[in-house]
Amino acid sequence: MTNDTAHAIATERTRALSLLMTRWPSVTGSPDEADFSQKLRAHLAETPYFSRHPEQLFTVDSHGEPLTRSVGALVRGSGRRTVVLAGHFDTVSIANYGTLAPLACDPEPLTEALVKELESRPLNAAETKALKDFESGDFIAGRGLLDMKSGLAAGIAALERFAGLEIKEGNILFVATPDEENRSRGMRSLRNALPEISRRFDLDIVGGINLDASSCERDGEEGRAVYLGSIGKFAPFAFVIGRPTHAGYPFNGTSAHRISAEIVRAVDTVPELSDEAFGERSPPPVCLEARDIRDGYD
Repeated sequence: MTNDTAHAIATERTRALSLLMTRWPSVTGSPDEADFSQKLRAHLAETPYFSRHPEQLFTVDSHGEPLTRSVGALVRGSGRRTVVLAGHFDTVSIANYGTLAPLACDPEPLTEALVKELESRPLNAAETKALKDFESGDFIAGRGLLDMKSGLAAGIAALERFAGLEIKEGNILFVATPDEENRSRGMRSLRNALPEISRRFDLDIVGGINLDASSCERDGEEGRAVYLGSIGKFAPFAFVIGRPTHAGYPFNGTSAHRISAEIVRAVDTVPELSDEAFGERSPPPVCLEARDIRDGYD
């Protein structure tokens, strides 16, 4: 088989897996998220390599409740040196799809519905570009398709291609984790389990590749394959308590909103708080959520 043929097969396999896994809903914290790992493990178990080596396909329980599981799939070659391909399978909510929410996890019908909806009304510049992209056939919609089931699909396709080589140098460990869109319980529990996994299979983990999508800060034409270095998830929070008073006597109390606004102003998108390594700067901190715990004016 030529490299071009192998590449074409892997590309088609990646597309098919991307669409398949997108059709498996997995919103963070939902029963579907917990079910996803079972579906993925069952699917991988049917592939030729894991049919022959079922012991190299396993799950790792997450921390906390509700119980979810990470999926691990190891393809062995020669030696102990191992690269980890890692990604998450949970997604954010489908609520922002509005009336199209029932189609959110069905890429082809969703894309057709979006095209019809965009064609039915006047469009702004961004919507015009989106319609052009969809009509080109080069883009397809779906909750979790980009973030990050297509990344998982690429990792599985690479894993399967590696498994098909006659001579395999090193090993590849593919891992898919839940709960990235919330508290990263899946990755944190997998991190704790990695030493035992390494001992069990006699692996020397020398590197890892994050399969998640990342965009170039320029026009995107160059794309990005793998970032150098490592990155963690740092999610601080502040719980602000004011001192209540009547609106007619504002200086008799303290505004929690004013305090929280100053915290956001000091942190949100402040370039000086970005990290730098290998000539690249990370994005600055962003406030992902700010809300009042009260239900209304009292």
